[in-house]
Amino acid sequence: MENLFALAIAAAILVVIPGPNVALIVANSLRYSLGMGTLTALGTTAGVGLQLLLVVIGLADVVEYAADALTWVRWAAVNPKTLVFNAAFLPQFVPADTASGAQFAAVAVVFLAVLLVGDLLWAAFASSARRLLSRYGEARNRLTGGFLVLAGVGLALTRK
Repeated sequence: MENLFALAIAAAILVVIPGPNVALIVANSLRYSLGMGTLTALGTTAGVGLQLLLVVIGLADVVEYAADALTWVRWAAVNPKTLVFNAAFLPQFVPADTASGAQFAAVAVVFLAVLLVGDLLWAAFASSARRLLSRYGEARNRLTGGFLVLAGVGLALTRK
């Protein structure tokens, strides 16, 4: 149980750091509405859920060692880097001596729940700033661009 709490804290920290998903959620919330930001958050969470399903069933190991598998993974819109990240990150929260598929699934569900809540908070934050920023379209574009730059910096730092 304490592993799931530690996972929730670690996942919350990951959600606070803007990445490409957050940039898309914020951009859609600013441009359209909280509803569109919410749909975007649900979509990105579904994508991460697919990746976590692959991790839970052990496909990450196959992808890591079989370069040919990357071709079909790319066509399925799965980012191999995040797939490998999830495969390395999530097992830390499952006790090695009693690891089971059910425990991995529980970890994946907690991780997804925290990501979804965090992404919905990003959507609400951006949507609440929408009226203010609608008067200042250039500022909105700069804010959205700033989030994309932050996401790019985050990606650049993860490669090292």
